[in-house]
Order: sequence, then structure tokens, then C-alpha cells
Amino acid sequence: MKAVFTSALASAILAYGAPTKEARDVDTKYPYVGPAVPVGDFVNNSPNGNGKGYPRLIEAPAVKPSSSNPTNNINVINTGYVPGGMNIHFQTPFGIGQAPTIKYGTSASALSQTATGASSTYDRTPPCSSIKDPTQCSQFFHNVQLTGLKAGTTYYYQIPGSNGTTSSQVLSFSTARAAGDKTPFTIGVLNDMGYTNAKGTYKYLSQAAQGGDIAFAWHGGDISYADDWYSGILPCEADWDVCYNGTTTELPNTPPAPFPAEYAAPLPAGESPSQGGPEGGDMSVVYESNWDLWQNWMNNVTNNVPYMVLPGNHEAACAEFDGPQNQLSAYLDEDKLNSTAPNSTLTYYSCPTSQRNFTTYQFRFRMPGPESKGVSNFWYSFDYGLAHFISLDGETDFPYSPEYPFLRDLTGNETHPTEDQTFITDSGPFGTIDNNQWKVNSAYQQYNWLKADLAAVDRTKTPWVIAMSHRPMYSSEVSSYQKNLRNAFEGLLIENGVDAYFAGHIHWYERIWPIGNGTIDTASIINNNTYQTNPGVSMTHIVNGMAGNIESHSSLNASKILNITAVLNQYNYGFSKLTFHNESVATWQYVKGVDGSIGDELTLIKKKNGTSSSTSSASKSATSTSSASSSKTGTSTGSASTSKSIPTSASASKSSFVSASATSSKTGSVTGTASASKSGSASSSATSTSSAQPSGPGGYPPAGPQPGPPGPPNRPWGPVDGPVDGPHGPPHNGPGSQGPPARGNDW
Repeated sequence: MKAVFTSALASAILAYGAPTKEARDVDTKYPYVGPAVPVGDFVNNSPNGNGKGYPRLIEAPAVKPSSSNPTNNINVINTGYVPGGMNIHFQTPFGIGQAPTIKYGTSASALSQTATGASSTYDRTPPCSSIKDPTQCSQFFHNVQLTGLKAGTTYYYQIPGSNGTTSSQVLSFSTARAAGDKTPFTIGVLNDMGYTNAKGTYKYLSQAAQGGDIAFAWHGGDISYADDWYSGILPCEADWDVCYNGTTTELPNTPPAPFPAEYAAPLPAGESPSQGGPEGGDMSVVYESNWDLWQNWMNNVTNNVPYMVLPGNHEAACAEFDGPQNQLSAYLDEDKLNSTAPNSTLTYYSCPTSQRNFTTYQFRFRMPGPESKGVSNFWYSFDYGLAHFISLDGETDFPYSPEYPFLRDLTGNETHPTEDQTFITDSGPFGTIDNNQWKVNSAYQQYNWLKADLAAVDRTKTPWVIAMSHRPMYSSEVSSYQKNLRNAFEGLLIENGVDAYFAGHIHWYERIWPIGNGTIDTASIINNNTYQTNPGVSMTHIVNGMAGNIESHSSLNASKILNITAVLNQYNYGFSKLTFHNESVATWQYVKGVDGSIGDELTLIKKKNGTSSSTSSASKSATSTSSASSSKTGTSTGSASTSKSIPTSASASKSSFVSASATSSKTGSVTGTASASKSGSASSSATSTSSAQPSGPGGYPPAGPQPGPPGPPNRPWGPVDGPVDGPHGPPHNGPGSQGPPARGNDW
């Protein structure tokens, strides 16, 4: 079927098409071979299309160019640990004509050593070649490993210029301290960031990175929120440090230009409604530029400390909300932001092959998966001083994982998809599954890797073991994925004495009482702000999902807070710091983005051999200090946390952790309490302390499931334990906008 072009469209393509040969002629070794304008390419089912598609959104660069005559510049640099050294990752719009190299040494004036790496690219939509000014565009990704380095040492390095690039400044990094090094250190921990509500998080995280206060940052998924592409068609707001200014977005299909016939075409053969077609569409355009924007913005952090990441649901594909019945697509159909259309009339899905299956995430970072016998950026581990850190994939590769493709692919006589077929499925798997036993934990490569990794930990060197995945196992906001995560990993983590498990996904700060297998471990609670580790019995769980992002905060009526929750802050954005003081003491601080004050503080004390639980229980303080009111500066702008009293043994007895009436919406306010401004500060004090426990079985959670509405149509939910949680869709921040439809939190 031939694409229909109008004169207006042709003019738009000519005006915004590929640059001249002179501007493009910097790509020699790794040329882009895809179409010049693949967006909305409905006439060819191949991943690359044929370049004759109908482009919807035509965008200028996301970030103001640093040069009036841009060439092939280095625009993103980040580092990540590898055993015995460091991986230097940098990005350019085009190829650099040779293998990437790094010059380095222990003196800034004597970069006498050279290391060589490799480059890679994917079919970015749209390619940097079709952007008028590609200065901040990233399509070529370069990784160079520096190995054989001395632990705990500062090295200086420079990326030499080649094929149109200018050499970088001389930068520096510090290698990881050797396992067993007892020097105290602090790390930054964050989840769910993006850029639209993350100004305060960025400010204090940047200060910590540039000031040497943190050794590295650990970002537990939902990194850039590039897939929430609707932020790209909203006007910029004053309290955003950076933005993708949607007011300059052009929609070339404006009247009198008709929609091409291809817009009504059915999905290509082999595609199911929940997967999307390979040709691309509206969302793919803004997606890549949102990634560019976030990564360029974060250079002040990623240039100064290693930035370790793991996958979240917002890294899976180019659009979280996509396809038919999508209110967001209706905005584009009507050529206006405040669309009143009940749903879209589109019959296609917008993410092309290169923007599904975590592709962008895999190229824009480089974690030590291979070096730790894990898989790519999905699951890996590393040591630093007294601690062993484990990054898990909470999105794929375990039974009933949120992004699993297995049920539909294995139904009937279908076989498990091969690696080159996963573009027509949901995301993953990225590891093997023995004999396609997708319901069995021990069949998964990730599970067996975790088991082996934990068995290999040398506790004489790294007594602290910390794990993180994107999604929590426990929260007052209950959802079926939590039980699936617990079934997959909790037993293994507890059996091997893991001290703490951090997560995000729910957009608030929540500290859980020590818990194991659904039971609050009162023996591990010394006071409200001090826990003692109890290997084999419980772990500390913290939901740390308040770094920012376009979706705002999750919220929950105070009466629905479960007794597993010690502290809950639904108002303030921020990040957290974790400090390892010695083999026995670590502290956790939640830093509020509104003013840098401390919103919560927890001390973890390592249980010594021979110490009994009764000893720990007897040492509990009769009184405790509410950490929610503590402040780094001695003052606070107003507490916005809910703190619960220490649970008794009776209230913490084991019960079945079922889906409860703990629905939430990301509105940033709670019924009956003060709402918060978008900047993250509470408009008034909203602190409440409750001594009464919920009336549910065994003390938690409250009785009576009250499921929210189902997720989007055609979502392959598969079997779940209990209903999904309630409305979770973000509000729009733009004038007259409505926000996407409600969805289940498993989405």
C-alpha cells in the first residue's frame, strides 16, 4: 500500500528531513542504514521500514545546542564499575570512524595509558541524521573498559576527538574500594526520577556527587520517564530545570491535509494488539529526545560518580500508554492538547522494534552483568568496601513477572520465542528458562544466578549485603506483583542473610518494619529508628520511589495504611543516602528535595554471632524519636510523613498477604490531610501518629479487597493472585489536559 503524501507534508519533510551530506558525513565505521524518516511508516512491515512513511511529530532538538555549528559532539558520559576497573560510556550523534579510545593515568597532566573499546548503535526513531541540529542527539554508544586499576584510587581520563568530535575535558573517577576495605562510605539511592518534578532531587544529588559526599549513585529503575512521552507535548513549567517544550511541536497533519489511508490499516501480520507494530509512530519521536534530554541534564552527576542502574517498567518500551482506546493519542488526532475525544480512533501502536524490549536501556548504559556472571544491565552484582550490592530485574525473568511474554507464547503448541523473535512479544526473557518451565523459580537463569551469587559472598570481607529491584515486595499499596516478587526472591534473600531490599515503583517514601514471609519481626525492632538485622528471619524493606517524574506522587488514605508500614511520606520528592560506618552499623537517610532536610533516618545494627532475638527484643526503647521531623539543618518546612508506633507481637502475627483496599492515585494528596505543591513541599503539617492497628486478619492488612478498575484493554495480564490495584494514572500538568486513563499498577 502506497503512502499518501500531501504538499504540506512534503514541505514538512523537506524542511525537517536529513541534513546535507556535509553535516552528515561524519559517519564512516558505523553508518545508520535505516530510513531517514521512519516515523509512522505503515507501508513496510520490516523493522527498518522503507523510509516512505508518514511522519506525525516533527521535532527540534530536545536540548539547546552547545554550538551554533554542531558536528559529531560527545554529549553524554557516564561510568560504571567493572571488576578491577571502570567502564567509560559515552554517546555521540554519529559514528566516530574508529574504535573508541580513552587516555588515562593517575595524574591529570600525564595521561600516558590508552584503552580501546567498542561502539554500537540501534535504529533510533527518528535517527540523528533527520534532526536539523543533532548536537544533543545520541545514536552511537561507545564503551571502553579500563582494567587492572588500583582499588580506591583516583584516575584521570580524556576521550580523544575523532571524525568530527572534539576531545572531552580531562575528567576523573575513583575506583571501587577493595572488598574488605573498612573505610566508611556513602552512596546515593534513588528510583523513579525523570526530569519534570525532580528539580530538588537533582540539586541535592548533584551537590553530593560533585562534593564527594557519595561514592556512587544506584538508580533502581524508571530512569528518564522518556516513555511518558505526553510530557513532550505539554508546555514547559517554571519549576522544571529542563523540558522538552511541546509548544513548538509541529503536527504536519493539520487541515486541510487529510489523514493518509494507512492510518486506518489493520495491524501488520504477526502482531497482536498488545505488542505494537514495527513501523513506529507518534510516541517514538518524543521518546528518544526525552532520553537525550534527561541524560544531558544528568551529566553533572554521571560525570562525577559512577551511575549504576537497573531496569524499571518505564524502560521497557517507547510508550507506557499506546494504541487504541488511548486518550493521549486522541490529543494528536484532534491536533490539540485539551482533546475531549473519549478515546483514540487509531488502529495501530506506535513503538517500533528498536524502542521495545528494553532496547534503548540496553544501549544507553553499561553495567557489569557479564563480569559478575549476570546478564547485561538486567541483573548483576559488585563489591564496594564492606558491602556487596545486588541489582535484580523485577520486570522480567521470573514466574508471572510484570513484563512476561511466556503465557501467550507457550499457549497450545507454540514454542518459546528465540532472541530474534522477542520484538513481537512483551519484554524478555533475557536469560534462559530450563525446558520452558516458566512457572518454576528454579528454571530461571536469574534465580540460579542469584543463588550462586549469594553463595559466593565472603562475609568476612563484605558483611553487608544489599539488594534492589524496581518493584517492592511489601507496601501499604498492595498489588499482585508483590506476591509474585516475594515468591520469586524473598526466600532466597532471607535464607542467605541479605540485610535490606530497596525498591521504588510506588511514588512515595515508605519504610517497612523488619519483615519476613509476611510476618513483622518485632525482635529486630530496637526503636522506631533502629533495626537490628536478623539473618534467616527478616529483612529491612524501603520503598524509595519519590525522586520526581511526570506522574507525581502516589497517595493513600491514612485509614488504609497497613501496620507493616513504619513511616510513609506521600508529599516530598527526594533521594536517599546509605552510609556504611563499619562492619556493624549502617545508616539510611531520606533527603527531601524541597530543602535538603532529612525526612527519615534509620540505623541498621548488624546482629553479632550468638546474639539471640530475645536480647534484641529486650533492648527496645520505650520511647522513640520521630525521624520524619528531623532535619539536617535543625529546621523543617513541615513534616508530611505518617509514622506508626512499634507493632506488638500480637499485631504482627503471620497472616496471608492478600490484595487489600489499598488503592491509590498519583495525585499527590491524601484524603483528610494537607495536599502538596508540585515542588514537593507540603502546604501544611500533615503528620499523624497512630497507635491503633488495622483490623485485618492477624493485624494486617485491613480486611476486604476493593479492587480498582482493570488496566488498559488487551493487556495480557495472565494469572494473578487477587485483583490489581486501583487507578494509578498520572495527571497532566498542562492546561486543559485530562491525563491518561486509569490503569492497574502491574502495567
